[in-house]
Amino acid sequence: LAFFAHQPERAERLIAEALADEDPWVRAATRMLRAAMAENDGDVATMRLDVDRAFSEFEEIGDRWGLATVLSIRAQLQTLDGDLTGALLSFERAAEHLDALGAHSDEAYTRMRTATLRMRLGDVDGARRDVDEFRASNELGGFGELFSLGIRGLLAAQEGDVGTVREIRAALLEAEDDSRRRHRSQDHERALVLTILVLLDIELGELDEASTLAHDAYAAARATHDQPILANQGTTTARLIQVLGRDELAAEVLGACARVRGAEDATDLTITAVRESARIVLGDEGFEVAYRRGWDLDRDAAVARIDPASLELTRGPSEPEPAAAAGPGQPRRR
Repeated sequence: LAFFAHQPERAERLIAEALADEDPWVRAATRMLRAAMAENDGDVATMRLDVDRAFSEFEEIGDRWGLATVLSIRAQLQTLDGDLTGALLSFERAAEHLDALGAHSDEAYTRMRTATLRMRLGDVDGARRDVDEFRASNELGGFGELFSLGIRGLLAAQEGDVGTVREIRAALLEAEDDSRRRHRSQDHERALVLTILVLLDIELGELDEASTLAHDAYAAARATHDQPILANQGTTTARLIQVLGRDELAAEVLGACARVRGAEDATDLTITAVRESARIVLGDEGFEVAYRRGWDLDRDAAVARIDPASLELTRGPSEPEPAAAAGPGQPRRR
């Protein structure tokens, strides 16, 4: 509660007290909690230390719930490290524990995480199977429905199915308008929907709409106080800037996103698209110099740098009109 109330010093004090508890389960759960908090803050080093130890402690205790939760956090680390096969295995093992517990809703959400990993691996059919399994779980809430709808939209974009992308974009816009009017506190939901909408608009060539939504997406992501979510939104802004022909600035924003996240995420499809296209224009050295400018910022400066309000989201002077969508993860041809 102290963490969610943005009282970090109080949270740290309570964690220290819990880590001194004589109950091994309390100690393991506290390490797991600190790892989750570190992920939220973009503190990858602390995540690594706590995840491994919490996993060993929960394994000794034999607690399936603890193991499932820690494995999901470990999968996030493996994803950042580019070990997608290891991340898939961790999520699958987490799903097995959750199934044994009868926690089918949590297990279903794990399927959505594996779907995004399969997209990175180019396994479109596998990703679609995971989404279908999630939707067949009959435990979809509003957020779950939007999550699965968004992934279906990204899959359609990856396959070049423009008609389906437009249909899903319209459905997400309607859901976003409804969420904005009736559930203003659901910042995570809004950040997710708006970030996906920006990507879909970019793929459709609707760059003015993407620019408008990018500002709303950033505001929603900031309101979550969740650094990975904010960094994820920032990468869509970098993609938009790159499509607008401002590759050097896009590379810098990409570096700032990595600083906010606390690590690079080299297999992310949007990051891959920006990096590959920008390298074509800037060359390897030019890209690295621009990227490093963003990476070398401190956290607050990096957060400010990815704010669309501080960036001129307009087409570069020599930039042609955008070609048809290339699909997520594919560099736009020049």
